[in-house]
Order: sequence, then structure tokens, then C-alpha cells
Amino acid sequence: ISRFAVVLYHTGYAQSGKTAFDRYNATGHAIVDWFRYDLSNPQSQGRKSIHMVRCMHGFARRNSNQLFDQENGEGIALSQYDMAEVMLGFAIVTHSLIEESMGYKFSREEKRDMASCWRIIGFYLGILDEYNPCVSVEELEACFDEYMTMTPARLISPRPCTYELQRTAIEGFGMGTGLGKEYWYGVLSLQVDFLKKRGVDFDETILNRKPKQGVAAAASGVFYLLRFDFFNRILSALVIRGRDLNAENKPAAEKAFKMLSVVGKVHDEVTWKVYSIVYVLRKVILLAVIAYLYLRRRGKIQRRKVQQRSLRSILRLV
Repeated sequence: ISRFAVVLYHTGYAQSGKTAFDRYNATGHAIVDWFRYDLSNPQSQGRKSIHMVRCMHGFARRNSNQLFDQENGEGIALSQYDMAEVMLGFAIVTHSLIEESMGYKFSREEKRDMASCWRIIGFYLGILDEYNPCVSVEELEACFDEYMTMTPARLISPRPCTYELQRTAIEGFGMGTGLGKEYWYGVLSLQVDFLKKRGVDFDETILNRKPKQGVAAAASGVFYLLRFDFFNRILSALVIRGRDLNAENKPAAEKAFKMLSVVGKVHDEVTWKVYSIVYVLRKVILLAVIAYLYLRRRGKIQRRKVQQRSLRSILRLV
């Protein structure tokens, strides 16, 4: 989302991978709070989180107004339109990615429930109903279809800051999750596949960086596992634990980040490089293994035949 990307860049989201991860992580923690706590209670952690986010939006709006030319119709930063676009991303784009990448299909009732949740969250965030795409599943899907028809034009005219936001986000998530940035380039590649399945045709070179061979397949495998409740429960527990740790013991959370950063670097420097080589040579390796097993089996058969002939010879002598 180009307009929102400019505001994020201006407010420091692309300073470094660490900064990017901290800020996106804070957004993720806020969303966890919105779904964990009662938003109808003004004193709940969820409402306090929403109040903090609205304050941050107000601060960013005041400090980013010079980025847009209001006289030429560019509007203001973090307008109702901008907020609605971001809401669209959380409310349905993520669902579509889950359905495409994980193979999990949401029922109509589940989609209706999620749309209702996000409509309420949007209300508390200050999005007016006339701009909120979550007033119904039908409205949400119609907005999404219109958004996707405009996506090719967005992709051929990205603002320069988009690349920096992309690079630092991938670097940050590589550090903060311990999976390494190569893994997240694989996830980005899956998003490209998602766009292609939606009929969006564009020049992939605008993405600047492709993953090492085979990493996208590994990322796809991880997403496949997440379609099962067992792995989803583990991931949910880790997310909630990370949120609570960050709130209760910031030094411990920072220590965990440093440890995961080291693990991520090892994955980038060793694991993904070795994996990529194995992936490229997988057919050769498979043929070599099959040939080895065949020759080994054949050798056993020949040795057995020799032993049988020897045994018959001995028996004749006896």
C-alpha cells in the first residue's frame, strides 16, 4: 500500500531490521490483545492497546502531512481511505493467503464472524462505517476484488521506500523468528505465486530479490503443516508467550531476540545454503541412492548364490 508505506518509512520503520521487527512485532502484539480481551470494557488491555495505537496514528498523521500535497488532491496521511486499505489487508488478504498457501478453507460462517470482529476493531480504531470494508462479507469480498484489479498498476509504480521497507522487514523477521532472511524471501515468493493464481500479471524483477532455490518449497511445507490444529496450537502458544514475555520482562525478550538472531544467521550462512544445494541436486542424489540400494541388493543376492554353490560343493564332497 504505497501511501501507507510512505508514512511507515517516514516514521522510521526502515531504520534497521531490528527496528522493523520491533515495530511490526508491536503491531502483532496489539492484534493479539484485541482478540484476547473484552473491547467493550474501556479498562481492558485490548481497549488500552487500541487507545495507544490511535495515539500513534495521530502522532504519525501530524508528522507526515507534508508528505502529501493536499492542494493536488493527495489528501492527508493516515486518512479514512488509508485506514480502510490496511483494514482490508488484515480482514481478507490474510485469509486469502491462508487459503492459498495452507490449503485451509474458511466456511462462510467463519468469514462472517471474522468480518464482524474486524468491523468492531475498525470502529474502535476510528474508521467510520461508510469507509469500513468489513460491514459484511459481501462488501469485504467486493472491495478485495476491486483492490486486486488495481494491484498490477500498484506493482509497476512502487515508491522507492517500498524496497527499503521490504528489505528491512525481511531482515527483521529473519532475525526475530530465528528462521533467517532467506526463509522470508521464500515466503515472499509464495505471495508472488498467490498473485499469479489471482490472475495478476507483473514483472517479478520489481521484487528485487529471489530466494535461494528450494527455500520457497520449504516455506510452503511449513504453511502446509500449519493447516493442522496441532501445529496451529503450538504456534498460537508461542505467539501469546512472546507477547506476554515482551510485556512482563522486556530484558528477557531482548535476550531471546539476540539468541534467535544468531540462530537466524546460522540458517542463512549454513542451513539454507546446504539445503539449496541438496534441493538442486535432489534428483541426482535420489538416483545415486537408488543405484546404491540396487547394487547393494544385487551384491547380497550374488553373495547368497556363491554361498549356496559353495554349500552344494561341500555337500557333494561329503
